[in-house]
Amino acid sequence: MSEGEAAKYELLISGVAVQSAVSQLQLTSADALFSTAAGVTVGGKPFLEAVSISESLGSVYMYRLLLRESTTDWQMQQAQ
Repeated sequence: MSEGEAAKYELLISGVAVQSAVSQLQLTSADALFSTAAGVTVGGKPFLEAVSISESLGSVYMYRLLLRESTTDWQMQQAQ
């Protein structure tokens, strides 16, 4: 990583772990889980760019989160 370049990471999560979280939170899908997530933080900074899946024979076995350092200093709004 070069100086001044946004940090990038990949986070791999097992399909079984995601499906377990979906069931425990009584959500309809993994998409619902990732869309309700506030984000991923690394060192107190927000990261999350994209989510993709890997599947075999029609079953998801891994979720890949592409994490890239936010280039803006946004603050999450509190619900009122």
